[in-house]
Amino acid sequence: MKKRLVSLIIASFMAAQLVACGSNTKGEVSTNAGSDLSKTESAQKEEERSEKTSESSEESATNEENTGMANPWRDCTEDEAKSSCPRLFKAPEGSKVTGWSMMGEKSDDPGAQGPLIQLDFSMDDMDFTARAQYGADEYADISGMYYEWTTTDDETLANWGEGHMEGKVSRYVGDDGMVDLCTWYDIEIGIAYSLSVEASDLDGFDIQAVAEQMYSQENEPGVDGESDSENGAEGSYAPADFNPADIYVATAEKSSIDISGCDTFTQIVDKLEDGMGYANATIGDSDILLVSSGTYEWESGVYAAIDSEIFYYKDGVPTYLATVSSSGTADPLKIKDGNLYVAGHHFIFKYLIDSGCLIETEEAYEEYDDNGNEIYYYKTCNSQFEDYDAPTAKSRYEELFTELEGAEVISFNTVGGNS
Repeated sequence: MKKRLVSLIIASFMAAQLVACGSNTKGEVSTNAGSDLSKTESAQKEEERSEKTSESSEESATNEENTGMANPWRDCTEDEAKSSCPRLFKAPEGSKVTGWSMMGEKSDDPGAQGPLIQLDFSMDDMDFTARAQYGADEYADISGMYYEWTTTDDETLANWGEGHMEGKVSRYVGDDGMVDLCTWYDIEIGIAYSLSVEASDLDGFDIQAVAEQMYSQENEPGVDGESDSENGAEGSYAPADFNPADIYVATAEKSSIDISGCDTFTQIVDKLEDGMGYANATIGDSDILLVSSGTYEWESGVYAAIDSEIFYYKDGVPTYLATVSSSGTADPLKIKDGNLYVAGHHFIFKYLIDSGCLIETEEAYEEYDDNGNEIYYYKTCNSQFEDYDAPTAKSRYEELFTELEGAEVISFNTVGGNS
């Protein structure tokens, strides 16, 4: 490059001298100078092309890098979506499913938030997007629709939550069209839902009605994706398909009361000490006598107990069956629809009696890991704890405590009178 510049300077100097002398070799000199200038311009253009190529390569690399960023959404199957979110919606009747997708992955941690599930479908010449996420906060906005809503109304959705599901319906009205959004939250399990649609004109359209159509009884939490009936049970107990003797083992415990020679429950009561309690009840298929170590006033006129020995008639003779105990006075023994409920702050048992066997039809409890997160467990008389995933176990745990709230406290009589 240096030689070219020197040559250019010399050539220019000579050309100037020749012009000053009026020489006819101007064209020749001009030709030589032009040749060097042409080479210089060519070099400059080559450098420019090189710079542009370099810039282009850098831009291309940047674009490739951006293009290569992992898309957080991925396609999935409906079954995969169901396994990641209990009580998932379904596509409404008459719609055409465009696709299922999810963002994030299902965690083995029972307390972890689940992936965001998305269902895209079309119906009545409109495109809808439905989303659900297990473990989302109650006020989380999972819709991805960020508008200053023109109207927002509180509504109650049919079908969902046995027809008592609270939700919100919002509408945006803009110059280019309208947007409708329906959101609701299943507080029982902890699932956020949203359904949205955009169209040029939504006057007269009811997005809430579409959301109500998306409830699916088949997607209610169950055992390994099957309904209880498919697992040989109606609810948690099916006498037709279940033999109590197959699992029942009579307790090795003995009654604290000497009932020898007693032919009736009344004769057992006659042997009780003052302060003890007794009550008659029907559990399952048996009339029983409950005998407690003591009683306490639960409410005016009602005396409750937290423990009880259970007696039933076997071959016409009073027979000791078992002893049950709750955790404390906040959890008295209760009864509902022939079921006996025994509970504590973090556990609950549900019993009935069938053919002289005390059947633990359902059991659920919770414990906490090292980080303070709840872990739920649930089983029935014909299933095991490991048969239920975390969301289902939590749901059944909460359902049992809901049942307990509606159960009746067993009213005991206190021997010697209530103090």
